[in-house]
Amino acid sequence: MSTGNVWFVRVCMGLTWMVLSYAGNTMIILVMTSSKSQPRAKTTRLLFCVLAVADMCSVTCSFIFEVQQLFMMVVGYEWLFPFILVFFETSSEFSIWTLVVISLERFVCVFCPCQVKRYCNFKLLRASLVLILFCSFVGNMLIREISNLDFMYEFIFKSIVNVAIPILVDTSKYTTL
Repeated sequence: MSTGNVWFVRVCMGLTWMVLSYAGNTMIILVMTSSKSQPRAKTTRLLFCVLAVADMCSVTCSFIFEVQQLFMMVVGYEWLFPFILVFFETSSEFSIWTLVVISLERFVCVFCPCQVKRYCNFKLLRASLVLILFCSFVGNMLIREISNLDFMYEFIFKSIVNVAIPILVDTSKYTTL
């Protein structure tokens, strides 16, 4: 199989993945925003809708990246590579950290029901999501500059931010019981 055919197959698989992801995440958004669904806290509905949108952004950026790779192979120059890569990494990290926030919110709801309104209010949640998005975007812009110098810096930074810290945050809540 030639290199062009491999990239064509990757683009087709990416398109299939994107369509399926959009279908599933759209259903999540419809269920979370429906007045007929089970009553849920406003914060939980917001978190699941934000997670669905972040996942759709990540899949879309991934697909655009694959198309750009094919385009670069055919035409011979980079199109929007750094721009798309930053948005892909930002949406992926935002999705990871949204899952961390969801798990923290569920933890507070189950183990500290008297403190839910204090720690899991809509205003605080929106502010924390905006802060996470901002920090993720700025961090990815900065790491793009640093990674031009050395790939190891990017690997270490991404490992700490996307794996180590979320695991520590998620597991530390069980040690405080």
